[in-house]
Amino acid sequence: MDLKSRFETFAQKGERHTLDLKTGEHIEGYILEVFEDHLLFGLGGPMAPDQPLQVFLDQVDVQTLWCWDAAAGKYVRPEFKQHS
Repeated sequence: MDLKSRFETFAQKGERHTLDLKTGEHIEGYILEVFEDHLLFGLGGPMAPDQPLQVFLDQVDVQTLWCWDAAAGKYVRPEFKQHS
């Protein structure tokens, strides 16, 4: 699965998303839109900036992807189907 497809799948899972950048920065919020090389990520809360963050896909540590599962009441690791 290519990087863009992985993030499109990830964006559809859960209500909130968390990820870490390769710089070590942790981000929590909402994936608003996925593009070929970046995504728009909205931060929530009263202190969040009005404009979404532009996060380049190759700067994300894909091992740190988590999404909120409302039914389970916790963050879970998304499963990605492997294509043969």
